[in-house]
Amino acid sequence: MSLLNSTLKWASGMPVESIDAYTAGERVARYDRDMAIMHPNREAMIQAVVDVLPVDESAKFDLLDLGIGTGILSQALLKSFPSAQVIGVDGAAPMLEVARKRLAGFDGRFELVAGDFRKLDAVLPESFSPFAVVSSFALHHVPPSDKIKVLRSIVERLAPGGWLVIADIVVAEDEAIESRWQSMRVDGIVDRARTQDDDRFSSAVTTRRFLDKMEAAEGDCPQTLESEIETMRSAGLHHVGVFWQNTREAVYGGFKAD
Repeated sequence: MSLLNSTLKWASGMPVESIDAYTAGERVARYDRDMAIMHPNREAMIQAVVDVLPVDESAKFDLLDLGIGTGILSQALLKSFPSAQVIGVDGAAPMLEVARKRLAGFDGRFELVAGDFRKLDAVLPESFSPFAVVSSFALHHVPPSDKIKVLRSIVERLAPGGWLVIADIVVAEDEAIESRWQSMRVDGIVDRARTQDDDRFSSAVTTRRFLDKMEAAEGDCPQTLESEIETMRSAGLHHVGVFWQNTREAVYGGFKAD
């Protein structure tokens, strides 16, 4: 992998398609703070992704981070595997700028690519075959009809024995359970935001209103965990499982046969 010494690389030969919701300055500036309020298990999920990868600390291997965002998952992976190298792809340039600053201490071990991860062949060199592909809180924005195509392109690129590990949100199979999950979600957000003086999360009503508006703007379309596992299998991964779950948040994935 040819790295660019932590510079921001723009994918050439294709229109760069950014996610509008993640190009707004205010949204980007408060993203990590909001994630801490809305997803208190994010650190545990990141650690689960790190723990899943069956490699020694000193192993040299390539990682691909889809929807790298502010770079928090890649940061944990680069810390845990000092000889690993990461390519991070994201459609929102402002988020990549945050990731670049966060990962500055890993100079020479990462490359940031602005582009649509649904079109990997247009973004990455054909020869790039990573041992691991990871993603956190990104793929739930991709409709199921597109997701199978994305996962197939990932599996095709994976090195033999390579892993795909996803940390993301899911919905419950049962509507009554989903309703309960959502109530628990809202109550938790309101409780964690009590010291923030944030009107968005001042009550269950304002929180629900904010979440509904945000999810509509960002095109959220999470699926059931069972559906996600089946999609992975359909994409060509034969060994797939769940490694961590707490209600609507889960870490799941599998590996490509040798």
